[in-house]
Amino acid sequence: MKRVLATVIVLVLLTSAMAGTLSVKPALADQAENSWAIMASMPTARTGIGIGVVGGRTYAIGGQVMSGATDVNEMYDPITNTWTTKTPIPQPNGATVDGGSGAAVYQNKIYCFGWELNQVYNTATDSWATKTPSPTPRTTATACTVNGKIYLIGGFDTFFLGTPFRSNVNEMYDPVNDSWTTMAPLPTAVAYCISAVVDNKIYVFGNTGSGNNETQIYDPQTDTWRYGPSMSYHVSYEAGVATTGVYAAKKIYLIGGNVYSDEVDPETGLIKRGPLTQVFDTETETWSVGAEMPTPRHFLSVAVVDDLLYAIGGEDKNVLRLSDANERYTPFGYVPVPPAVNVVSPEQNKIYNVSARIPLTFTVDGFDSWIGYSLNGQPNATITGNTTLPDLPDGWHYVVIYANDTLGNIEASHARHFIVDTTPPTGSITVNGGAASTRQRSVVLTLSAEDVSGVAQMHFSNDGINWTGWEDYADTKVWTLTSGDGSKTVYVQFRDNAGVESITYSDAITLSTPPPREETPENIDDEAGEPTEETALRVLILSPESKAYDAPDVSLVFNVNETLSKVAYSLDGQDNVTVAGNTTLIGLTSGEHTLTVYAWDGAGNVEASETITFTVAESEPFPITFIVVAVAVSAVAVTTGILFYFKKRRR
Repeated sequence: MKRVLATVIVLVLLTSAMAGTLSVKPALADQAENSWAIMASMPTARTGIGIGVVGGRTYAIGGQVMSGATDVNEMYDPITNTWTTKTPIPQPNGATVDGGSGAAVYQNKIYCFGWELNQVYNTATDSWATKTPSPTPRTTATACTVNGKIYLIGGFDTFFLGTPFRSNVNEMYDPVNDSWTTMAPLPTAVAYCISAVVDNKIYVFGNTGSGNNETQIYDPQTDTWRYGPSMSYHVSYEAGVATTGVYAAKKIYLIGGNVYSDEVDPETGLIKRGPLTQVFDTETETWSVGAEMPTPRHFLSVAVVDDLLYAIGGEDKNVLRLSDANERYTPFGYVPVPPAVNVVSPEQNKIYNVSARIPLTFTVDGFDSWIGYSLNGQPNATITGNTTLPDLPDGWHYVVIYANDTLGNIEASHARHFIVDTTPPTGSITVNGGAASTRQRSVVLTLSAEDVSGVAQMHFSNDGINWTGWEDYADTKVWTLTSGDGSKTVYVQFRDNAGVESITYSDAITLSTPPPREETPENIDDEAGEPTEETALRVLILSPESKAYDAPDVSLVFNVNETLSKVAYSLDGQDNVTVAGNTTLIGLTSGEHTLTVYAWDGAGNVEASETITFTVAESEPFPITFIVVAVAVSAVAVTTGILFYFKKRRR
């Protein structure tokens, strides 16, 4: 089979009008072609998800839950078959049908387009930015990337008396200069449609409102449209994506959706949610049908990683039930055998702290008539052997090596993903929330840091010369200032996963400890005979005490000696919870717990109580046996009484 890598990252987003699974460890060769496997479920069941694939990982952004739009952003790693929560999208309507969205990938960033929204997710720094939105506000548009430009196509652009109207608008976004250009409009307006890219041409399928099975094909180079053969089935709200030709032949796969026919689901009486897999061959422009998806769904999303398809989320046959399903499809002609061309360097997922002269080394078995490589999906560059890559910016990159044999057959290596990180982390430090002064040497440091490869460690100093050892990065830390009143400066440095250290960041606070008071009748405690020293802020926990509690709800009662601006508690080392006063800790798990109360006065000084350790006992099992015995005894007594009554009457 000839193998050619598509020169773009294909990304498709479907949007929605609403908003223990068996897990199998993925492997390249554990599944036959044209078959499905059930993977790890998505943590947050939802529909209308924005999908982006970067570095071999799939990002599921936003969508709809039963309560409305959600800002959830979860990453799926197909190698480990696990999910990880990432930074939420700032405006969730930007990735849902309520605000509408298409999404596309360019240079490791995911662009989420909505109604007057263009939100950009940087996968390297796990952060969001806002860019110029589309000139034509739209919902439910589809987006895809071709040769470094993003095309936002169709959607709903106007509403009349609450009724949306489909759009034929086609606008091109340049992510380099953050600008938009109007292109040739669609022949037939669409919304809720899907798109896929093969050989730099955009294929748009269905949801025209008239037939829902039309195929429209756009050539960005000539800015022209034409119609292709209609889909085999009249389907709407399906998902779709294209394989690249590396592990499976280039084809477009349309997954699921509503099948418009006379067939009604007998359980719900609703239009049947299709488990269909429709396959479009772009070379012959013909349709065929693949294996049915295990969980019939519509408004789902689909991602492609190494030519394996992942159908994620959506809405299943019960209209009130969202889906967390994540099912993998192995396409027709999938060949997971090791390629004849193998990349040795760069290493997979390695972090490089240099941007220049990264070695490109490889082995070739029998394919040496011509050799070239593609970096980040760009056109091939011819090489004669091992070489070095050009200077690279910070972020994710990937490279594929191609080789021809004497008969003209093309072989491609696996895509090799790696990170370049030469930039030091950036960060900040704040002492006691930015307070001007403190009465206590013990302070709380608030930390923030970002980096392309992630922040790994941090260390501290009171003088900028003598430093603590490196420790794992965290966003808070309790720190002790040097003794003696006056201005105190705390210094911090961060280190990223590439080993690059940041500059020194610092913050200052004035230490003003209260002077000792003389023992006078006014400040002597009559019972203890000790100075009260009420000039210092003090926090005392009265409940819970250091003991065991039988119930999972425990009262939190504390006492302070000054008027406060804020009070918070930390349970078991978790983030602080602000309270207005005494409260109740509800639903504690059985076992040992720790509790600390923090108090802030009007000047911004913070004081921590002593940490209390207490336990919650396991709940006693309900006395089922006793009740059963009691009921049995009662039954016997009642039965005996009835028999005695009837016996007496017969007499």
